[in-house]
Amino acid sequence: MKVEQQSDAEHKRLEAMGKLIESSPVVIFLWRIEPGHWPVEVVSTNVQELLGYSTEDFISGCVSWPGITHPEDAPRLEQEVKDLSAAGRDEWSQQYRLLTKDGKPIWIKDWNRVLHDADGKATHIQALIMDITLAKQLSEELHEKNVMLDHKVAQLRKLALELTQTEERERKRLAVMLHDDIQQSLAAATMKISLIDRHATSEEHDRMVREALDILGEILNSSRSLATDLYPPVMIDGGFLPGLRWLAGRMKERHGLKVKLSGEEVEGMSSDLSMLLFRGVRELLFNVVKHAGVKTASVAVNQLDAKTIQVVVNDHGVGCSGNHAKVLSTCGGLGLLSLRERLANIGGSLDVASVPGQGTTVSITVPIG
Repeated sequence: MKVEQQSDAEHKRLEAMGKLIESSPVVIFLWRIEPGHWPVEVVSTNVQELLGYSTEDFISGCVSWPGITHPEDAPRLEQEVKDLSAAGRDEWSQQYRLLTKDGKPIWIKDWNRVLHDADGKATHIQALIMDITLAKQLSEELHEKNVMLDHKVAQLRKLALELTQTEERERKRLAVMLHDDIQQSLAAATMKISLIDRHATSEEHDRMVREALDILGEILNSSRSLATDLYPPVMIDGGFLPGLRWLAGRMKERHGLKVKLSGEEVEGMSSDLSMLLFRGVRELLFNVVKHAGVKTASVAVNQLDAKTIQVVVNDHGVGCSGNHAKVLSTCGGLGLLSLRERLANIGGSLDVASVPGQGTTVSITVPIG
């Protein structure tokens, strides 16, 4: 009786296992290894749901695995199996296409393991096979979307660069116009009034002319300063590093900030990028003046490689606390946030490290080309 109970329990266990396999998306194959081919000995019944062929189709040899392998994938699979065999691999996995009974191609992934007898001889190959067609389609769609996204990002960066170049050209045009037109006209007017001033016949006339001269002088100085701020002449003919030397002198003259400058001229940097970095450094030095509470700062220019430049602005002032975003807003305000966005548009970055009482370091990294 006990034996019968055990037999009945074993039968129920096997029956439950069979139902589990039938409902599983994984198809199980067992191939016998023979010279030149692998006849199927066992295949789970859910193969019919996957491929449309019955277990008998495979076991009888009416359907062969090479016969249903997609012709475009067959040479690759054959070579992979040869390589695996030569390497002595007992376990491997592959992805390829099979043709169902109605000729529809599906992508499958298999997991294979070589089985050995007691003497260590390879006798069978056990394989678990799963349909990954949907996953493959989603992966390909995702890849296509990523390619499209990369293309869009490249277009946006190109557009951002073109906008920056247009902006810099406009600044340069305004600076030239202020110098060539407004300043020269003001200078001429000043000269004419000066001539009138020399021939003044009354104290009232003399006073009015002098007041006009003072006003014109202020306008002339303001226009010169505006032209210089819009596009410093040294940036037209000198380059990035000479521009920074000029900026260091101006910060000392106007704000009492002594700037220590280090680095060498960067090869291959466009004038538009030079101007963008120049304005960025100027913004950062203004921040030192406004927020750091110190009279010294340093600017280091480093060419990391043939295609990348880094500019580091450092001070030992009051510093800021908080995460990166908070430091950006509290230490730099909208100017620093705007600079970070402009750098990001051309593939660059801005990083801030700040410690209360120890100062702030801002690193700008941009591609040259």
